[in-house]
Formats: sequence, structure tokens, C-alpha cells
Amino acid sequence: MKKQKWKADEMEIAINYRAMRIAFVFSNIALLAYCIYEYVALKRLPTIPFAIFLAQQVLFFISKVFITSKMTKESDDEE
Repeated sequence: MKKQKWKADEMEIAINYRAMRIAFVFSNIALLAYCIYEYVALKRLPTIPFAIFLAQQVLFFISKVFITSKMTKESDDEE
């Protein structure tokens, strides 16, 4: 018996999208708060957590630009 490819419906996609956004915001706030605490309390910037925070931000903005250009290109092709 061949396995069928599973596709999520619109509600499940929306739920997953919101959950990912909440997790992303939480991890960013937690990393930023930790970096600020370490810098204020110990006068040193934690390298690895700060690098993870910056990598998340860079990846977010690069993917946003890429997806936006891809979506606008597809809408231009339809016209």
C-alpha cells in the first residue's frame, strides 16, 4: 500500500504559523534579555547567545526579502 502525501488544511497552516511566530518572538526576547542581563551585571557580552540572536534576525530579514520578491514576481507573472 502506497503512502499518500499529507497536506495541511488552511486552519492547520494558520495555527502552525502563529505557533512559530510566538516561539520566534519568545526566543528572541529571551536571548536579548539574557544578553542585556549579562552585559549589565558582568560587563561582558555573551558571544554565543548574541550570535544566535543576530543570526535569527539576519535569517528572518533575508527570508522575508526573498519570499516577498518571490510572491511579487509570481503576482506579476499572472498579470
